[in-house]
Amino acid sequence: MAIGSNYSTSDLTTQAIIDKIDWKVLVYNVSHRAGERDFLVSIPKSRILIADPDVDIRESLRLYFEANGHEVQTVSEAGDIIRAARPWQPNAILISDELQGNPFQVCRELLDDTLVGHIPLVMLLHVNDRQARLAALEAGVSDIIIKPLDIEELRLRIEAAIRLSTMRLEA
Repeated sequence: MAIGSNYSTSDLTTQAIIDKIDWKVLVYNVSHRAGERDFLVSIPKSRILIADPDVDIRESLRLYFEANGHEVQTVSEAGDIIRAARPWQPNAILISDELQGNPFQVCRELLDDTLVGHIPLVMLLHVNDRQARLAALEAGVSDIIIKPLDIEELRLRIEAAIRLSTMRLEA
């Protein structure tokens, strides 16, 4: 059963958002008087774009988030973030401050872009420096994680940013 297949013309904005979501189909066993029956139920799967120059960190994060039910794409260069985000429309973007160039400027460009400006940005900072934290917040990131990071905390913060962003879109 597909969710969002019936909509009116007044619902085009909501439908446009639903159409951009990848739907993962899961099978649930539901008890009925006649016995066990299988039903297909569609649920949304969050997309996370990870931008980090370190291949080990990118792959570790990719494997972790995929194991926790998220769809992940990775990039290693700042210039690839917008090129990947526009067509894919992730639910969150995780950006390392160790990217070549100016990652804070990349955050500003992402937020100014009409196609991806609604996507929450979470920045990984490699040092716990007040100036770097302030620069990241001024650039518009939703949250900051300091390396070395607690991967479970990172997942929970990204999922919270996605929930908040989804609530804003629905409001």
